[in-house]
This record gives sequence, structure tokens and C-alpha cells, in this order.
Amino acid sequence: MAAAYCERAIAYGATGQIDLAIADLDKAIELDPNLASAYSNRGAAYLSNGQYGLAISDLSKAISLDPYLAEAYSNRGWAYFNEEYYESAIVDLNTAIELNPDLAIAYCNRGWVYYTKKKHDLAIADFKKTIELSTDPALIHAAEQGIKALGGE
Repeated sequence: MAAAYCERAIAYGATGQIDLAIADLDKAIELDPNLASAYSNRGAAYLSNGQYGLAISDLSKAISLDPYLAEAYSNRGWAYFNEEYYESAIVDLNTAIELNPDLAIAYCNRGWVYYTKKKHDLAIADFKKTIELSTDPALIHAAEQGIKALGGE
């Protein structure tokens, strides 16, 4: 039953109904407090709402339950970035990429961390890798904007 709430929460999230997604994920966690995907998805929902502390907490719980969730590391890395914990962001984004070398968003997010830390060559390399791996127009655009901001092609 908990998995059904998770699935419906994903559908709510995809349609921008974040509050309904969080409510379903709360219920999923109530039913199964060891369901890593519920914490991971709720962390992602909090992340999309700009609730970075809550996102970090849930994503950390998801990772403690399943240390192989590349998306959870990637999302927590982005939350750390937004909280200006840049070194923690890089560690998590590196872990996400180690777990899933094809996770384009992790490269893009790490590119923005490197951009902020003025490690421009590393940022450009990550933005180019994002473009190579991704089929998501918004993600590709973000990577292209990063390259352009750094004076690349």
C-alpha cells in the first residue's frame, strides 16, 4: 500500500501538485517507515519547494536506508548547493555520478557548483557531459547557459 502512495505522489509531483505529493509521501512513510523511495521522493518534493533543510533531512534518511540511490545523492547535493555547503554538494554529486555515470542532472548540478567555486574548466566539462547524456531540453538549456556564462561555445 505504501508503494501505491509513492506512485500517486510521483504523478502529483509531475503535475506540480507538490503539497498533494508530500501528503501522499507522508502517508507512505507512516505505512512503511523503511521505504527509502518515499523519503527520496519527499526530499525531492521539498527540494522543488525550496525547503532545503527538509530536503536534506529526508534525502539523508533515504540514503541511510539505501546507499545506492544515485538520485538521492544528486538531489541532496543540489540542496547542499542551495544552502551554500559547496564541499558537501561536490561529495554528494560525485557519489551520484559514481553510482550512475549516466545521470545527466548530477553533472549539470556539479557544473553549477564548480561554476560558483570558480573552477571553470571543471564546470565546462560537466556542462558538456550533461549535453552529451541528456535528452531533457530544460537540462540541456541549463548546461548551455552555463557554458555561455563561462565564455565557452
